[in-house]
Amino acid sequence: MKLIYKLLHIAFLISLLPLSFQAQSADELFKAGNEFFQNKEYQKAIGQYDQVLAQGLRSKDLHYNLGNAYYEAGDFGKAILHYEKAKLLAPFDKDISFNLDLLNKQQKDEINPLPPFFLANGWNQLSNIASSLTWTILGLLLFWMGIAGFVVWQMSKIREQKKKGFFYGFALVLLSLLFFALASNRYKIINNGAFAILVQKQSRLLSAPEAESKELQAIHDGLKMEVLDEIGDWYKVRLLNGQQGWLPKSVIEII
Repeated sequence: MKLIYKLLHIAFLISLLPLSFQAQSADELFKAGNEFFQNKEYQKAIGQYDQVLAQGLRSKDLHYNLGNAYYEAGDFGKAILHYEKAKLLAPFDKDISFNLDLLNKQQKDEINPLPPFFLANGWNQLSNIASSLTWTILGLLLFWMGIAGFVVWQMSKIREQKKKGFFYGFALVLLSLLFFALASNRYKIINNGAFAILVQKQSRLLSAPEAESKELQAIHDGLKMEVLDEIGDWYKVRLLNGQQGWLPKSVIEII
């Protein structure tokens, strides 16, 4: 029996080796990218960071550093793309916001964004205070506290305790639903791919998903837009000023 346990333990440790090597490799690649950046070898830094992304890993620091490297390499669109990705993961980071605002002021296109609906904007800001996991954990905690209140309501023989048990149970369960909704909204903000950045130096916003269709507007790299629909190799997009049109998928990247 002891031999079986030892063999199982060894097999478990072996199964973890690829994960440890991958984590070590990602850390080494990230550090190498930072060294290349400090030596002003920006394309090499981008290559190292991209290898980390290829492993399916992402973080605020990784996208922020990629944004810096692309900016120094003269790729305006990719710089904004990765600053936007970093901001999704860390909405209140001052360095990310500063760099993103700085680049947005340098954009060639004069786009006057439509004011966001204040309720939706407030809901998103509240969701961004914590991660979806944190909201979920808090929601579960409140839910089970609410269940405990209902148990008191059912089991207690004292009228005052029954009233309090029902009141707190009902209130806590309702509050837990709010936290679950915040978790869901935060997850959607990060993962629904609703917005994209133009990464091609210049492109034409078209009236239809055809290269020969009417040009609505000339647009330049770094421009943020909302993705509304897709047909084949085309995305239907809406600029922040409300203008809608079509672009080839190859000229934009989803945030």
